Amino acid sequence: MKILLVRLSSLGDLVYVTSILEALHHHGHEIHLLTDQTFADLFLGDPRLRRLWQIDRKALRQTLPAVLSSLQEEAFDFAVDLHKKPVTQWVVRRAQAKRVLSIQKRSLRRRLRVWFRCPMRPWHIVEWYAEPLIHAGLMTGPLPQPSIQTPPLSDLPFSLPPHFLVLAPEASHPAKEWPHFRALAETLHRTWSTPVVVVGTHPDPPGYPGIDLRGKTNLRQLVEIIRRSEGVIANDSGPAHLAAAAGKPLIVFFGPTVPDMGFRPWGNPWLRIFERPYGCRPCSLHGSRFCRFSFPSRCLADISPEEVLHVLQSLRAFTIRGPDPERRQEKP
Repeated sequence: MKILLVRLSSLGDLVYVTSILEALHHHGHEIHLLTDQTFADLFLGDPRLRRLWQIDRKALRQTLPAVLSSLQEEAFDFAVDLHKKPVTQWVVRRAQAKRVLSIQKRSLRRRLRVWFRCPMRPWHIVEWYAEPLIHAGLMTGPLPQPSIQTPPLSDLPFSLPPHFLVLAPEASHPAKEWPHFRALAETLHRTWSTPVVVVGTHPDPPGYPGIDLRGKTNLRQLVEIIRRSEGVIANDSGPAHLAAAAGKPLIVFFGPTVPDMGFRPWGNPWLRIFERPYGCRPCSLHGSRFCRFSFPSRCLADISPEEVLHVLQSLRAFTIRGPDPERRQEKP
């Protein structure tokens, strides 16, 4: 079958599209993917794709008509909306495929979870993606692990140490950001003698100790940094999901959002989640709402760097060995 998948954003969601790519490729289908050009680097050179289609969401009127015209010429058997936004619903209808499929986002259930703390059976976005495809007989379970299969980059415009940890202190919303990343980085750098690479999009001063690459990398380079790392410490954000797909030891912080709403890093045996069982959680569908009790959010601020360091030592996949007794006695 010739299948068009449509998912425009965001980084974490597109990481989990790779699980569907793997399953459909295993069943022998011809797969095309339409996404926003901001995230297209995640799939460049992916051998599971016959073709990668790109649009610019900021200039839809300029980029979408030509792409739609080309899509109509492909004569797809299926067009699958993995996003279910007005623009993607319009695209899959206009692609003139023989059949159109769409995910069920369970928006009401998730909102009830936020508004009234209603219990919700844990789901994951990969399961949401897979449902319409399984029902249409295009694939079967069990679902494969997500995996990024872009070719590795042999050259980077910056140097990396042979062993290092990645810190990703940013998130899509400030309320989702653990406030102690800088303190953790300083301890790792000074007391543990552990090289730290900090990634992100905003090069806000002052810089972190170690190698601060915030605002200095593109998506392909970020993927390569995570591939080469010993592990990742991140908020509920895109880099956490990249680390999960790469099979890296991973520590993730959840505050306003909760893992059972569908966005838990998935497919990684080296995952450790930090969260507080406060009755006010979850307080936001995507983490956009500031805490009514404090800023930073108290459910994140109450997680200490010492707790994280203790768990970090227990993750046996890390080659780091913990505090250096000689360095530990140095004064800051």
